[in-house]
Amino acid sequence: MQAVKLAKEIGARKAAKELGIPVDTLYGWQKAVREGRLEAGPGSRLQTMQ
Repeated sequence: MQAVKLAKEIGARKAAKELGIPVDTLYGWQKAVREGRLEAGPGSRLQTMQ
């Protein structure tokens, strides 16, 4: 998903503003990618902070 990739590059708040979507929606997508419930594309799996 391009929105999640963009958020990874520039930050969720800035990406959400650029895309005109609520930041909470983007946070939800990021969480779904981390949990494996949403595929964001090859090599785009978000890393969790350890």
